[in-house]
Amino acid sequence: KVRFQGQAVAAVVADNPYIAKDAVQKIVVEYEQLPVIVNPFQAQAPGAPVIRDDKTGQGDNKVFEWEIGDKKATDEAFAQADVVSKVEMHYPRNHPSPMETEGSIADFDRATGKLTVYMTTQAPHIIRAAVALVAELPEHQIRIVAPDLGGGFGNKVPVYPGYVVSILASILCEKPVKWIDDKSGNLTTTHFGRDIYLKGEMALRKDGRILAFRMYTTSDHGAFYSDAQPSKFKIGLMHSAFACYDIPNAHLVNTGYYTNKAPGGVAYRCSFRVTEAMYFQERMVHTAAMDLGMDQAQFRKVNFVKDDDFPHRTPFGFLTDSGQYTKCLDIALDAIGWKDLEQDRAAAKARGRLVGIGISTMTEPLGAGNSREYDILGIKMFDSAELRVHMTGKAILRTGAKTQGQGHETTWAQIVTHELGIPADDIVVEHRADLPPALLRGVGEQFGAPQPLFLGREGDVDDRRVELPLRQQARGLQRQRDARGIVVGAGGVVRRVHHVGDAAVDMAADDDDAIGIAAGLDAQHILDHDAIGCARTSEAAADPLDPDAAAARLADRGQLRRHPVACGADAALGVGGG
Repeated sequence: KVRFQGQAVAAVVADNPYIAKDAVQKIVVEYEQLPVIVNPFQAQAPGAPVIRDDKTGQGDNKVFEWEIGDKKATDEAFAQADVVSKVEMHYPRNHPSPMETEGSIADFDRATGKLTVYMTTQAPHIIRAAVALVAELPEHQIRIVAPDLGGGFGNKVPVYPGYVVSILASILCEKPVKWIDDKSGNLTTTHFGRDIYLKGEMALRKDGRILAFRMYTTSDHGAFYSDAQPSKFKIGLMHSAFACYDIPNAHLVNTGYYTNKAPGGVAYRCSFRVTEAMYFQERMVHTAAMDLGMDQAQFRKVNFVKDDDFPHRTPFGFLTDSGQYTKCLDIALDAIGWKDLEQDRAAAKARGRLVGIGISTMTEPLGAGNSREYDILGIKMFDSAELRVHMTGKAILRTGAKTQGQGHETTWAQIVTHELGIPADDIVVEHRADLPPALLRGVGEQFGAPQPLFLGREGDVDDRRVELPLRQQARGLQRQRDARGIVVGAGGVVRRVHHVGDAAVDMAADDDDAIGIAAGLDAQHILDHDAIGCARTSEAAADPLDPDAAAARLADRGQLRRHPVACGADAALGVGGG
């Protein structure tokens, strides 16, 4: 049974892609037309056909129902509200649409029992575990190589049928097998983002204080639930909303449904639906301020977490350790001259022009973890780093995270240079998914550039992490550091070196202490932080418009209407890419 247009039904293995494509064209598939469900409301309608009737016990199209927060306390807060503000919106489905499509080359060596797969994945470590399950091979016999993969945007996290076919075909044929998706296949069948219906309610006092909020989300997951979200959080990090606001009570209910679409719900340009959460948050806050008749900026400032109230835990359990939210917003407002905008708007309106203004403030989680709460397919989410300084003073930094062209090689080398003094030109940065699992692994994904934040904040590669291995390996060498460099002493002889690389050279050359000393220094650290890292941002914009020249006219059932954003007097900023 085919459950969405473009779902794979057959595969051809040939000596070259031209023969394979010709052979595919020879395959004739006879389809019986079935009822189509294209949104979650059709999916939950009485008598709707069950899409996943292949699953035991699946009597309807519901994927899950998940809730978080304190419903009782939230209901009590709403009962005390002076004003209740409401919003309802749809964040439509979109495709990450990387220019470079997915592909893989699988090479199984029967003699050694080892499988090497070159593939365009954002999550090589998780993929390795998934391949071990599918191919029934030990994980240490699998090497996943993820080179520069071009655009990803969450679209290259999932396991696609083409990957599986190339791997199994290589095992069966005992030859390397290559698969490259074409552009039409990529747009039609690979995983989508967004497609979530959002409803919200906010309990307010007349003085502007937020007492509580409710969130109801209905999500479209396509024909298969394969969004690669953390197992514990069915709708990703949607409950990260309102982290910058001091709101005592909240309740979130989410229901997901199967539809006859390609699988959806990937973390498009964010960490697990954070963008959807921030979009909902700011539309809700914007609407609440309008319902109270308050200035958008002032309403936010009244409800921000205060500077001296950190660490702060949200009603959904997210922990933020620091922040200066009001100061951050003031900087953005000053940059666009917020105090003078109302006067400017009045003057522009007198000239027949409009000035739209908008504010967006958010605290957005980056990356994933800790391993106690975050996993994919049961694989705990953390990251690791290994720094090895060779006897020549050169260094290799290996990380469990996978770059996608963001320049991590430069950033991480600069961290090592700053902390240890080793010249950046003497540092090689590698992103490894081809070492044995026990040596180096992690989430292996790149979500909005969190890894440099964590590596720098936790000091994974600084000399404090290297100091203990240095002492252990030096066996009797004394080490201390002052403003002029590192002092290494043994046998009454004291030498001063400029950085850890020089210390490694010195150790290797010390004949008196060379016995049993490794030729170089190395240290490894696994990062499993207590709280997820967050980025803070405030955005403000003013957009002058000529309503006669710039207003968009849209055809709507034979009638023309002015575009509400182009012609409105206010513009609320949508957050994120899309």
